[in-house]
Amino acid sequence: MKKIYVIVIINLAFVSQIFAKAAPTLPNSYDGGYISARSMAMGGAATGLRKSKGAHFYNPAALANAQGSSFEAGYFWIDKNKDGEVLPSGLISASAIADSMSVTWNNVSDYSQTIRQAGGSRQSKEAVVSAITFAIANPAETLSFVTDTGKPQKENKNQTMMGSAFTYLYARAADSFVDAAANDAGANTSSGNGFSYDLSFLAPLSNTLSIGLNLKNIVGFMFWNDYDREQLPFSIRAGLGYEYKWLTIAFDWDKKYYRFTDMKGDFLHFGIEQFVSSFFALRAGFISRTNMDRDSFVYTYGFGLKIKNYEISGALEHNDVFGSKLDKYIISVGMTID
Repeated sequence: MKKIYVIVIINLAFVSQIFAKAAPTLPNSYDGGYISARSMAMGGAATGLRKSKGAHFYNPAALANAQGSSFEAGYFWIDKNKDGEVLPSGLISASAIADSMSVTWNNVSDYSQTIRQAGGSRQSKEAVVSAITFAIANPAETLSFVTDTGKPQKENKNQTMMGSAFTYLYARAADSFVDAAANDAGANTSSGNGFSYDLSFLAPLSNTLSIGLNLKNIVGFMFWNDYDREQLPFSIRAGLGYEYKWLTIAFDWDKKYYRFTDMKGDFLHFGIEQFVSSFFALRAGFISRTNMDRDSFVYTYGFGLKIKNYEISGALEHNDVFGSKLDKYIISVGMTID
């Protein structure tokens, strides 16, 4: 009798896989966006940074140098310059850091697509994916004292830091069709839950120079109620960071392995931040394919304003790829508790 139950369960699982259809997501739906205006303004380059806020999102090992507690939230919107259309906007992230740990909520993906055909037929699909990430790093072991304040400050001198990130994903998706020729239509909606695990490393080469490595989605899956299971794309991200007083420079190489598609996932990220005064910073960066194709460049700009323990940042990402102009904006507000 037990053998019969086992055979029935196996058959049901096999049949469910045959009839389950693919979720209406894109190969890059799980890539995620920027975590803050600063990260956007610097082209998303932060994997090799030790002391910069927001670096923990790209390399959890950076939390080893976190000082005190902080909170930051970002608001995002898109302006389609071609016809002035304003696309979906809203809260994109909220992040809290306490010593060597962080909790981050972010909007991973929010898109819709409609393909119209002759005769009035059309196919539509949409998906909204959000994530909650808990990250932790091995704390710095060395204590040094800052001369101007007299307060102890953690430093990881010549010590390789390691961090981990555990992410819970939740999503909703829908697809629909209208077949005008057959006078037929249909729609389906579904919710999904998933998880992923990341492992990262950060090593100082000198007092100002560091290298970082983040292995993202080492294990990662999304499970849908009415769609087939999805495996999240594995990515390798390596970065070099330079931090000296008022100047920060970051350079990242990002390789994504999209499964079951020919989509390429090779990117270069560059960012620079210059404090022109003790409270005001200018930022700029770019993103491009690794072949540095002229048409693949996306440029970013931004600013940061610090007033005591508070900071407000703004950023613009300007897209002009193959004649399609699209501007993205983020405004972030943060607070630090010593």
